[in-house]
Amino acid sequence: MIMATILFLLTGCTHGPGSSQGGSDVKISENVLTWAVPDIYHISQDALTQFNKTLSKKGYDFAVKFVPLNFANYQDELDVYEQENGAFDVVFSGTNSYGSPIDYTYSRIKKGYFTSLEDYLSTSDGKKLYEMFDPKQWESVKMDDRIYTIPNADVEADNMQLVFNKKYINEKELEEFSGDIAELRPFLEKIPISEDFSHLLMSIGFIEYGYPYVDCDFPYYGLLLSHDGKGAHNPFDYAPYRDFLTCYHDYYQKGYMNYEVPVWGGGIDYEEQEKFLNNGNFFMYAAGDAEYITSKGVGTETFTYQIEPIYIHSLLTATTGIPTKSEHKDEAFQLLSLVHTDNELANILVYGEEGVDFKLEDGVAKTMDGSVPGSTQNQYWLGLYGSVSPTANETIVVDRATDRKNYFKDKVKSSPYLGKNFDPTGYEDIITDIYKIYKDNYDIWTRDDIEAEMDRVNQELKAVGIDKLVDAMNEQFGVK
Repeated sequence: MIMATILFLLTGCTHGPGSSQGGSDVKISENVLTWAVPDIYHISQDALTQFNKTLSKKGYDFAVKFVPLNFANYQDELDVYEQENGAFDVVFSGTNSYGSPIDYTYSRIKKGYFTSLEDYLSTSDGKKLYEMFDPKQWESVKMDDRIYTIPNADVEADNMQLVFNKKYINEKELEEFSGDIAELRPFLEKIPISEDFSHLLMSIGFIEYGYPYVDCDFPYYGLLLSHDGKGAHNPFDYAPYRDFLTCYHDYYQKGYMNYEVPVWGGGIDYEEQEKFLNNGNFFMYAAGDAEYITSKGVGTETFTYQIEPIYIHSLLTATTGIPTKSEHKDEAFQLLSLVHTDNELANILVYGEEGVDFKLEDGVAKTMDGSVPGSTQNQYWLGLYGSVSPTANETIVVDRATDRKNYFKDKVKSSPYLGKNFDPTGYEDIITDIYKIYKDNYDIWTRDDIEAEMDRVNQELKAVGIDKLVDAMNEQFGVK
């Protein structure tokens, strides 16, 4: 149910459509498009007024109203709002919850909630929008070979960077390294164990999250999809994963890991983590995004090694679309094309009011005191990236959009299952039970007899029907 205190960000702080502000006589359109976003997205009333006035100056007869919905209850609030107020014009699709048997975006598309964008993408505005992404990114949001939502340009393909300390290893020594952490054993054994040093700073988080190390897609309903094209696997019945977990357990038993400074998961003390990394008290740090290392000043004595190859898979979640019941679908698509291709408009939505919240210096966005804007959240929830100006902590070769397209073109491979979506109907109970077993055994790598523990978990998974789920997924994906 929508909270009584929900803020509808209108066209100005105390100004209605058509009014002026700051001496400007620009008329703001009364044709207002509503855009549903999670309440983690923030834009000031003044910044939104500037955005809508800029739209008007550019000749567009529509304005925008953002409607923030509670992130924890996003899907329900989305439905309640539309029941009471009518359809939105633009909607952030929401994100999936770990352990949920439902892919919310898939479910909404299947029910006809989102409009197909195929015809729109063939227009002049659509072609401009299409060019902002690599074709593989568009493939990732297809369902039944049609596009219903715009990819989130802030989402990377599956990748993992290993950050090594130059005090203990050099790049030459890693020339033959495949990314298998078992190959690091000779280096680890040379470094004495001490209380203030961690040989490895890495966390698999949830127990099936060893996927980057075993050449598999991101876990799909608790299953691993191997990049050899042979389909879905029960992680605990899949030799590469079991080998990884055995090695991970062995390193833990030998005292090579320090879990007082976890890489991700609940309860991270980021200041403590940064301090630990800056002190150089580690041999290898596994990071999902090496930009964290460079942006925080960590890395003057390190180098990064990216696990290859990296893949993009189907990513319907965290995307943006237009509801079928919107009464302003043409304008809504025009708006989405604009914010993805117009630098001035995109900057306002991400950084805030220009001249108040941020400034541009030589094409670089800075706060008014010259520091780096904290824009990651806004950028993510709107799905923007390419049209937004870079910040001082970024390495830009051409521009954001071109660099990102080249990254996907040169570095990223298509998963064998790209564009395929699994329909979980009829398997919800099995999926729920699988995740419960994972949750009950999240720390399996800390237990003494790892082989016996993996066998036990494997039997529990089989008892709740994981083999049926594996077979169903492979059948739907056309894997023999």
